[in-house]
Amino acid sequence: MKTRKIAAISAAAVAWLVLIGATLATAFGSIIWWVALVVFILCWLITRSATRDIAETQSGYLDEYERSLKSRAFTAGFWVAIGAGVVLMVFLAVIGQSGGVWAEDVLQSVWQLILAVHLLIAATPTFWLGWITRETPQE
Repeated sequence: MKTRKIAAISAAAVAWLVLIGATLATAFGSIIWWVALVVFILCWLITRSATRDIAETQSGYLDEYERSLKSRAFTAGFWVAIGAGVVLMVFLAVIGQSGGVWAEDVLQSVWQLILAVHLLIAATPTFWLGWITRETPQE
């Protein structure tokens, strides 16, 4: 099971990078963009299942160990959210100040970049748990 979790997380990372690359190449609507989006979401769902939805479950249903895992996962998610937000803000500020045609195309597809950042932020706790959790006999 650990191999499946790592494979799902690695596939999600590749799909996320392809999603960003397709967005920056202004390829919205292309089959590559849609396939990358679907692969990312499927990998997220697989990892959620493999980690027993600890990151998304209400704390009242978790034992003490799982609550500590969830807390650490949300801390990791918080720092990814801060970092991704800053990177996106700086990137858009730099692109917005340049006057090239490429910059105009990127700014027209800014919602795709925001979607990609939002997906990364939302999935970080689950992927972090999938990466760090040890194998248990039930798996």
